[in-house]
Amino acid sequence: MKIKKINADGTEVEVEAHKVFETEAEFNSAIKSANSQGKNEILQALGVSGVEEAKTKMGAQTKVDELTGTVKSLETKLEKETLTRYGHELKIKPELVDKVIILAKAQAKDGDDLRALMEQEAKTLGAIVVEKAKETDPKKAIIGNPKSQEQLDLEKAEAEEMARFRNM
Repeated sequence: MKIKKINADGTEVEVEAHKVFETEAEFNSAIKSANSQGKNEILQALGVSGVEEAKTKMGAQTKVDELTGTVKSLETKLEKETLTRYGHELKIKPELVDKVIILAKAQAKDGDDLRALMEQEAKTLGAIVVEKAKETDPKKAIIGNPKSQEQLDLEKAEAEEMARFRNM
């Protein structure tokens, strides 16, 4: 790289950059000085007094960013678990809980109650489990429902009793 140099007599001469200095050592010293000055300006702009302090602050910032990411991840997981729990409390069919959550979140605006929106969507989809009436009398079986073990045992005992009476 060539630069212009003005001699003592006022004449302008083009010379190699390192030849502006009397020696190469002076040139190298000037480069180091300029680098050092630039580094100090950058450190001042960052608000630190030295490289080690900058490294410490950058390490702390990295840790803060890492923890912030972890907190956001946990908040997302908590929200999903909470909405899934709402789905179970509302007796939404397990295979439709995620779909209902997605639909409710799509309709939600700031301040909306997601649980109420989930219930509304579940009703719209017909996703709420309808519990069948449970028979309390084991002698009466509901047509179309499988018999309980208790009902089967009772019927077996009645059949054995009838067979015994016939053999008398």
